Amino acid sequence: MPGTSRTQRTTSNKQRVAAITRASLRRWPLPAVEADGDKDARGRVLVVGGARELPGAVLLAGVGALRAGAGKLQ
Repeated sequence: MPGTSRTQRTTSNKQRVAAITRASLRRWPLPAVEADGDKDARGRVLVVGGARELPGAVLLAGVGALRAGAGKLQ
């Protein structure tokens, strides 16, 4: 596998995993969108991905960004 010569083994199997719950999402609400705000005011998102076998992942990320309120998607 490419890159395996540059990896290191860890001695610990402990990983920090945080569950995403409805309560945790409420603590970080999306910023309010002004009624007269244009797409430049809403921000830009650049989705970078690449696997011809899995094009749906990039599409899903883009749709999610637009639904979350991004003004421009590249």
